[in-house]
Amino acid sequence: MKNFLTALKLRQSSFILKLVPVSARMAPSILLIWPDGCSSVGRGPDNKADGVPYKHLQNYVVLLIILIGLFVPSILNASTTTTKTITSPPEFERLKYRISWQGLLKVGEGTISLQHKTKSYLLEMTAKSIRAFDLFFKVRDYFKSVVPEDFSSFSIYEKRIREGRYKRHDLVYYSPQEEKVTYKKNSEPMPELHASPPVFDPFSILFAYRFTCDKNHESCTLSATDGKHLDKVIIKKIKREKLEVPFGSFDSIKVQPIWERMHGVFRKKKGGHIYVWFDSRPPFIPLKMEAEIFIGKVVAVLIDYESH
Repeated sequence: MKNFLTALKLRQSSFILKLVPVSARMAPSILLIWPDGCSSVGRGPDNKADGVPYKHLQNYVVLLIILIGLFVPSILNASTTTTKTITSPPEFERLKYRISWQGLLKVGEGTISLQHKTKSYLLEMTAKSIRAFDLFFKVRDYFKSVVPEDFSSFSIYEKRIREGRYKRHDLVYYSPQEEKVTYKKNSEPMPELHASPPVFDPFSILFAYRFTCDKNHESCTLSATDGKHLDKVIIKKIKREKLEVPFGSFDSIKVQPIWERMHGVFRKKKGGHIYVWFDSRPPFIPLKMEAEIFIGKVVAVLIDYESH
């Protein structure tokens, strides 16, 4: 230890060593506590009452400077990495999907996009039925989320649903500072919720898993709200497997989101399942989504992808 401290001392520049006595002479009277329990009152180098040479004080200050230099950057880094994403999102990406019933009959098309805005990301999703299917059940769904750059929580969630004769417009705002969720259903204000961050909406939680969850873990738990309910969503890793989609062949991670009360983007029947397959490599793009509904299952597979 003595040799280590000596080596550290020798690495200090001469101007630092000269500055210590000057600052010490200018300092007010201070109480110095030494390792052996002795104390003295004085003005740095002018004080010799306790017989401790001033060079010892100089060594302590030098060592303190070294320790600050070593640990402060680490402390600052630790405080910022808590809000950083594990995987950096692209500046822009657009994903296109073919939507089918039972994985066989094509019934619609969908897109998911991400755009980097000023200090935030805009996330959008559309789902629409093909023209032939419009005659039986016309679908025009739109989802939007706005999240800060660090994906720490969502700030705005909007859902516009048009499925057959059913129409609905949900608008949800979240303030992490106030820990408050405000919700309007078809322009009508609904009761507020209180939720501590981080909190995501049913759409942005897909991106939260991509960019903030460690894929080496067997599960990831995230808080989410649809404006009406607040749930702990457990995204459970099922397995890794080879997956063929129209866009190509991938090593994938199959996961199952599990929640109790919240209404998600992919509405499943009670007791049904939802599975999502992600590419096993960053940026972990969603390759396939499957939701069990009351008349079978709806499957969306990736047909095109672009990013920059």
